[in-house]
Amino acid sequence: MEASINDYTYLEKIRQSVLELVEQYKKEYESNRGRILRKEVAEAKSFVRNHMKEEMQVADIAALVNMSGSYFSHVFKKEEGISFVEYVYRVRMEHARYLLESSDLKVNEIADEVGIFNPNYFSTQFKKSMGQSPLEYRQTLLKKTEENSRI
Repeated sequence: MEASINDYTYLEKIRQSVLELVEQYKKEYESNRGRILRKEVAEAKSFVRNHMKEEMQVADIAALVNMSGSYFSHVFKKEEGISFVEYVYRVRMEHARYLLESSDLKVNEIADEVGIFNPNYFSTQFKKSMGQSPLEYRQTLLKKTEENSRI
């Protein structure tokens, strides 16, 4: 354990994870500024962020926050302006984008990290969301980084 703690790579992964969490909460705070979320919606959103690798059904999350599926869906959409399913999708795509930017994980590993276990489906959904495939997105980012380092 002590050797792992002293291993810079291990510490860097911990640092990246903490920074990622801070960034997610910062975005969440900024997006909710000026409005108070219902406790149930806040719990559901927190669950999604902390368990995005898991399959999520509206009925399961609704039960988690002690609501019926249809009422939870109604409340969530009223509070967030999008459906719960769309929210999960957006959180997953945002996290995938972050992983493409901040890690050297392969696309299939990123797909697993965000709870989409079919890499082809993940790539299709990422391209639909971001306008580029995951590899194109990473290559564009690398080109921009190289250009900025020359300046």
